[in-house]
Amino acid sequence: MGRPVANDSRSDAALLLAFRHGDREAFAALYDRHASSVLAFALRFCSDRDLAEDVVQDCFKDLIDRIDDFELSGRLSSWFYTVARRRALRLCERSARNQGDPDDLLQIPDDGPADTADLRRLLARLPGPQQEVLLLRFLDGFDLESISDALEIPLGTVKSRLHNALAALRDDPACRRYFGREKD
Repeated sequence: MGRPVANDSRSDAALLLAFRHGDREAFAALYDRHASSVLAFALRFCSDRDLAEDVVQDCFKDLIDRIDDFELSGRLSSWFYTVARRRALRLCERSARNQGDPDDLLQIPDDGPADTADLRRLLARLPGPQQEVLLLRFLDGFDLESISDALEIPLGTVKSRLHNALAALRDDPACRRYFGREKD
């Protein structure tokens, strides 16, 4: 069998079903479609690329191991983010403990020294759960329901964390540059 075209037009559900029936190209198409976003997501929780790549491998291994019983009730990306978040936190916390690294676990993308410093300053004013929701919403582009799924928290909690975070940052001019205006 040849390597699948990276832009396989089948839905995730169709690819999962095909993979369940032995179609290896369907799995490869799922990997091509989701691996880079899962890696970017995992890198939010640990700056060690090797650990983040381990998280991606663990997510896809989990999918392989569970394919016969796997029931997709929502979006596959939400399932991947939920699994990736758990694995990344566990691996990166363990790594930080072993290395004695006191840095926060939630990582910020490096868009350049000034941008990173401003963003770090803004986020340092917020508790970790509010930081996480802001990053997923505005930097990763998640909708509120996907954030709820990925973090395994109620939608109302996502909304309140987002509202409280934006309210806390409202008076800072850099806030609009990163987070714009969010409507509830």
